[in-house]
Amino acid sequence: MGSSKRRRFKVQNIAFKWSKQKKFLGAAWVLRNNRGESLLHSRRAFGNIGSFVEEKFTTWMWAIESIRSHHVDKVIFEAEFSDLLGAVKRQRDWPTLRYQGSELRKALGDLRGWSFRVIESRTNRCAGAIAKSVTQERWSQSYVAQGNPAWLKELFEADKQGS
Repeated sequence: MGSSKRRRFKVQNIAFKWSKQKKFLGAAWVLRNNRGESLLHSRRAFGNIGSFVEEKFTTWMWAIESIRSHHVDKVIFEAEFSDLLGAVKRQRDWPTLRYQGSELRKALGDLRGWSFRVIESRTNRCAGAIAKSVTQERWSQSYVAQGNPAWLKELFEADKQGS
């Protein structure tokens, strides 16, 4: 993607933390502008999530639905897991994830200008910390808020600076 095109796009970092024992999922996303500034962030807790595929699928569906409900176009979805992205892009190559790929494509629907990018966990620290707060701190209140969460201000600032 060219740099001028990238400037017009927003980036949604997506992360999850799953407790297999408790079947409890913490999911989070952070929406940033082209300067790396946090516009919105969100956390959600999900119960009765029984498999690794289900946790990734649930997280993706929620993140995409959130973007659509906030009327955001031209977004790059970034996450650490690539298999479901492969199922969306090349359904034929991922037969075991055909259903999930099909449902994700439906969720993307007529969303204008989107793409996926796989990133490393160190690039996704902020969304990861928010998701982890559900399973480790047991903060299960779901929310959407503007800017950075106050309790992660330093992490968000360091992330914006590229640390």
